Amino acid sequence: MRNTMLVLIFSFFTIMSYSQKNSTNAQKELLWEISGNGLTEKSYLFGTWHGTAGIGTDFLDSIPGFHKSFESVTQYVGENTAEENILEVMDSFLGEKWMPKDVKYEDLLDQNDIQFLDSLLLKYIGTTSSEMNIRPIYMFHLLSSILSIKPYLEAENEKCRIMMDSYLLQEAKKKNYAVHGLDNTEEIFNRMAREFYFKNYDPEMTLKESADYIIRELKVSLSQEENEDLNAIMKKMENAYRNRNLEDIVKYKNESNQIIRKLESNEVDFDKSYHFLTVGRNKLWMKRIPELITNSPSFIAVGALHLHGKEGLIELLKNKGYKLTPINQ
Repeated sequence: MRNTMLVLIFSFFTIMSYSQKNSTNAQKELLWEISGNGLTEKSYLFGTWHGTAGIGTDFLDSIPGFHKSFESVTQYVGENTAEENILEVMDSFLGEKWMPKDVKYEDLLDQNDIQFLDSLLLKYIGTTSSEMNIRPIYMFHLLSSILSIKPYLEAENEKCRIMMDSYLLQEAKKKNYAVHGLDNTEEIFNRMAREFYFKNYDPEMTLKESADYIIRELKVSLSQEENEDLNAIMKKMENAYRNRNLEDIVKYKNESNQIIRKLESNEVDFDKSYHFLTVGRNKLWMKRIPELITNSPSFIAVGALHLHGKEGLIELLKNKGYKLTPINQ
């Protein structure tokens, strides 16, 4: 369930109290009109789905007012719209990519771990660790990325083979919209890499320590991929999204977090990391959104879980004086 690409990031961690739920009862739509507070043209806030490959881009056709809203703007705003920059920042964070010429994985791992690693490499790449000369942390990034996109590649429905965020970005570029990303790529990635993607990884690790690290992390990733309870909850989240119900999406995300928390290392501050991924980024985004929607009518597309709650974008925009109106017909 984990993804090392920033564009796949999605979550809203905080568990709502009863009073908070009552105050956000109206938050049951995915598409919201932004007006007021001096805006001369309307903008729109949309909650995307990028959690699994179970919902295709054809779902957009069922959202009331979606196409009219998307076609009425001149600017598209996503979480991050420069994927090539992510790769550059990642390389800078991870450091040297290639193994020393005289070092092989069989020098770093015992036979059981070699068999585990080779089983993944043979299944997804068609080779073995003896043929790979990239350092362990890059091996982890490669395999975890493949695991994260595998469901999209294998989806029977063609419309499910591209993530909704990527599809919307492509469509915006086709329309020659101005395109902006809300994340500061370097700042966000470096923090998320330390706290989430490559948690407990130390660039100063020896190759042996790094190899042991990736085996542990890959096993955690697979335990999440194969966890039946977690997969069942993700199906419930898909249905909640189809019903355009933000509250239920949050409810099931909180349930999935409880399972993931148990699967993660006790050394990882899971709650802190997830809080930053959602609430922390929402607050950083609010430093940019007012200027963007003032300059041009915008279609803002971010993970649906960023919309809900008192620290979600709907309430944060209202607190700034904007009028947020759900579009449901």
